[in-house]
Amino acid sequence: MSQSMSERTILAAAAVLLLAAPMLLAQGAPGSTKTNPTSAQRIPITKEAGASGEVGARRDTVTVYRTRVDTVASYRVDTVRMRGRSDTVWLTRYDTVAVAPMPAASLQHVLDGLYFGLAAGTTSPTGSLFQANNAGMGGQAQLGWDIPGVPLGIRGDVNYARFGQDAAYAQSHVNGQLLTGNADVRLRLPVLTHLLGLSPRFSLYGVGGLTYASYRDLQMDLRSGVCCGTGPTNTSAPSSGRKLGWNGGGGATLAFNHKELFVESRLIDFKSPNALSARAVPILLGMNWF
Repeated sequence: MSQSMSERTILAAAAVLLLAAPMLLAQGAPGSTKTNPTSAQRIPITKEAGASGEVGARRDTVTVYRTRVDTVASYRVDTVRMRGRSDTVWLTRYDTVAVAPMPAASLQHVLDGLYFGLAAGTTSPTGSLFQANNAGMGGQAQLGWDIPGVPLGIRGDVNYARFGQDAAYAQSHVNGQLLTGNADVRLRLPVLTHLLGLSPRFSLYGVGGLTYASYRDLQMDLRSGVCCGTGPTNTSAPSSGRKLGWNGGGGATLAFNHKELFVESRLIDFKSPNALSARAVPILLGMNWF
């Protein structure tokens, strides 16, 4: 081999070593690994918008189910956009709201307990009072107690009536008066309670019990064969007295707040030893306060 060729070979080998030396030094350096290099640059996601213009999009979807138990489903969509790639993340959240039904007592409020009432109206005579007396004004005051949870109660009332005088008996120039004290039982009837809806609450009731009657200047038809009556029906002169009797009837109410509007009618009956049954029928409109 000539000297010129040897020099060329040496020069070529030296050039190869010089080019490969940096790579060999890098592989042999401490802490070097064979994994791919990582980037120190952060990739913006959703709420981070970098200078390069990446924008995060978000959509919220709310679905409301109107049922006995209300469930709110909230769907959240987060979209992450990077150069050349979009990732969508779905987040679902459920909120459940239990709606408790209103108690029946709130929707259909039934008044009970202690109450006081006043009423006014007319009173019609019947029985042995019919011939000599006409209908007149009447009034009533009452105090009662309805047992909670039971459609039964007790009531005491004082009823007053002042009758008109029939023209055929006007010569006496007096108006009969009747004052009764009544001790009764009141029974609420579970019918037609929703006639007018939940408020005001409509109800019917029955009432009845014992009566103590005190009358003054009252004319009554005597039994046949009893002496000293006047007219075709043997009617007594105006008289006064006290008798035991009974009463019975019923009414209807409209309840709202802590008040009860009512209309009531009943028969009040008592008997004198020499007369037929004396009867009065009051028809009253009034209010109870609970």
